[in-house]
Amino acid sequence: MSDPTEDDARRALAALEGLPEPEPDPENPEWTDEDFARARPAREVLSPEVLATFRAWRDGLTEPRMKRRLPVSLDPDVFEHFQAMGEDWEDRMNAVLRRAQDENVSAIAQPRRERA
Repeated sequence: MSDPTEDDARRALAALEGLPEPEPDPENPEWTDEDFARARPAREVLSPEVLATFRAWRDGLTEPRMKRRLPVSLDPDVFEHFQAMGEDWEDRMNAVLRRAQDENVSAIAQPRRERA
């Protein structure tokens, strides 16, 4: 049995068969190899607000969650652990904190020096 998405793709392709080729759009020409070579990731060229809006749309949110930049003190090993995850380490740390918030994890929310 084939995957439902494969079936959808086959039906879409079958519906396109026999249709005339679309006229090229002079205001939106096909990309050349040079265009692709010059292309940069969205995070390098778009503002944080625009990226947040795209992420909200992708995630089905009605409004983007705007993040705040703020100084925070972390234990060096915690910082290094997340930073070692790669370029999106701050987003991963935020996801861990959000999950703790959603699960109302107050039992572990005490600073180390206060734990028995």
